[in-house]
Amino acid sequence: MGNKTADDERGGPTLVQAGAGIGVSVLGVGAASASDQWGPILAFVGVLLAAVVAWIAADRRQARQIASQERALAWQLSAEQERLTAQLEAESQRQEARLGHDRALADIHDLRVLLDAAAVLLDEASYAGAEARRMSRIRATDARSPKATQMSCGVQTRQDVP
Repeated sequence: MGNKTADDERGGPTLVQAGAGIGVSVLGVGAASASDQWGPILAFVGVLLAAVVAWIAADRRQARQIASQERALAWQLSAEQERLTAQLEAESQRQEARLGHDRALADIHDLRVLLDAAAVLLDEASYAGAEARRMSRIRATDARSPKATQMSCGVQTRQDVP
């Protein structure tokens, strides 16, 4: 596009455009004063100046259009970034909740395994305690029965014979 001035940021002419306008004017006036055909030369200079003015106006319009499109694109990108950030946050919360649920299920499973093992041990202890009480009663009963006395004296009864 050429060298830009500070005015170009606000849609002003570039140095090349301003130089072209001034150059055409100077050349046209110089050519018209050096010739006796000044009418057609000035008409041609006028056409060239109109072209330079159209060039400057088109550049200004395009600069405004580009700036407007850049603002619209920046707004769209900002809106899209906000939407994606919200979506990412929602997905993060959903996954965090799911992970928490999975952890709770794993903890419940571990607790269930531990309680099952404890139940088995308690059942075995209960059986062993019941067996110990039964054996203790048998010994106590045997100690009081005549059969135990006979066995201790070496006398065998019919029930003892195999």
